[in-house]
Amino acid sequence: MPQVVIDQLLAPEAIAVLHDIAGEALACGMELQMRTGRRPQEIAHVPFKCLEHEQRVREDGKLEYLPVLVYRPEKRPKTRKELPIFGEERRLIKRMQCLSRERFPNADPGRLPLLPRPKLNRDGERTINPGKFPDKMRQWVGALEELVGPDGEPFDRGKVFPYAFRHSYAQRLADEGASESELMDLMDHDSFETTRGYFRIRADRRRRAAELGRRALFDNQGRRLMRGLEHLAEAERARMEIGSLAVPYGACTEPANVASMGGACKFMLKCLGCKHFRTDLSHLPALEAYERQLIAARERLLAEVEVGALEGWARAAALPSEEEIDRVRYLIARIRDTIGELEPAERAELDALLTLERSNRSAILERLPARYELNVLNVGAVFDGAAS
Repeated sequence: MPQVVIDQLLAPEAIAVLHDIAGEALACGMELQMRTGRRPQEIAHVPFKCLEHEQRVREDGKLEYLPVLVYRPEKRPKTRKELPIFGEERRLIKRMQCLSRERFPNADPGRLPLLPRPKLNRDGERTINPGKFPDKMRQWVGALEELVGPDGEPFDRGKVFPYAFRHSYAQRLADEGASESELMDLMDHDSFETTRGYFRIRADRRRRAAELGRRALFDNQGRRLMRGLEHLAEAERARMEIGSLAVPYGACTEPANVASMGGACKFMLKCLGCKHFRTDLSHLPALEAYERQLIAARERLLAEVEVGALEGWARAAALPSEEEIDRVRYLIARIRDTIGELEPAERAELDALLTLERSNRSAILERLPARYELNVLNVGAVFDGAAS
């Protein structure tokens, strides 16, 4: 669902109509589901004490506390999950906590749900019925004025249903550069193939950035391929699109691995050290982010890992190597040098595209908890979400 349509549905006047149709508790539950992309069943059973805050140290050294929604996934009800949320969701939760406490002042907070059922609920322990979400949403959308799509065209109201917001949530994460592991965890999936079905890859900005630097294709050692042979470079790029596989910060051209959709990699995704790796100008923001994460992870491990806590081989595996950091730095330098060779107008356009990609990625990553930072024990695989 386009973001412009979601913005219309979450506008104050539209939400007021929803409350008139669905009632206070059900309307708040539906709004929370629309904002968080959780399953209706998960929202309906959110506990009263569902709002917590994760502590994080900012770059200036000061502490900040980011709100998280505590819930239990529908498919793993014994698992406790924390979802990063924003101010709008936090205010909505606080409001419902106040209303629930006012209605059931003597109820045990440990047994009280955030969204208690409005009727036939003497002790307050019964939750709203998530089965009512689809019908109430249809009534609500039908009562609204015409919805307008991205190009000003009327938007089909039939496309507005609870799970559409879950798909839209995944799409926003993918567009903003979340990695495969981040997407899987935030969507509560065990397989990325399941997650992939929730969004479409939107790489328009990346393709435009690649077009601007189509002669600037690099291997893993930063060597530019087919310098000056524009027609061959274009043929190579076309071949890459059908004969390559998206990997962290670029693409893999090893035939067996491409044919198996990444299942035949012999080198544990050590792409930056592999001769089959290719990258281009469009991956600059991801490489820059990876460099920062490698340096931060190395410094943190050197400072925090207790002497003797890890055996030598385990410590060596966990610690990002200076060679990998140097390789990433060199690729970044080669790409930046190549950008400098473009015509002024093209360079300005490319800079604008890459700046937008950096800001989009930062917008989502800065909200993620610390557990989504670089995991060097997991092959350092912070994937470039737009490429993946």
